Amino acid sequence: MKGKLWLWIGLGVVVLAALIGMSVARGGKGKAQAVQFARVREEDITSRVRAPGKIEPRTQVKISADIMGKIVKLSVKEGDQVRRGQVMLQLDDTQYRAAANQAQAALASARARHKDSESLLRVAESNFVRQRALWDQKVLSQAEWDQANSTIETRRLPGPRRRSRGLRTICPRPASSRPSTGW
Repeated sequence: MKGKLWLWIGLGVVVLAALIGMSVARGGKGKAQAVQFARVREEDITSRVRAPGKIEPRTQVKISADIMGKIVKLSVKEGDQVRRGQVMLQLDDTQYRAAANQAQAALASARARHKDSESLLRVAESNFVRQRALWDQKVLSQAEWDQANSTIETRRLPGPRRRSRGLRTICPRPASSRPSTGW
């Protein structure tokens, strides 16, 4: 029995030596990890996570301009709450006011020319009536009658009729006259 015991002890030592040898052979390939020792105690565990992210608003609003210009007054700052119809900024309207004034001057000139044309038409019509009376009395020559017909036909031709309808598109309403419900 003593021989069997030594046999088992010897076999155990050989197996243990083989295991240690294999562990050392494998352990040489990896690096040892540092560990931290602490006493066992009750604590609250807090978890912190750092991750890249992006904050997005619930509603995204894109603002663009209908007309270009230099900003002369900025009524809101970035991040301010705004409501519909609120004036956010004011543009330099010098150029647009000049264009509106020029268009109004052109309109007034066209109206004056139109009035002048109407007056010339009335004179031409009264002259034509007189010329017709003379033609009927056989006092007027053919050349003078043809001249009278040509003059009245020229005066009666319709001219281009222009309206001021497009004037408001050149110069929008000033900020003070905008309705509070928005444009």
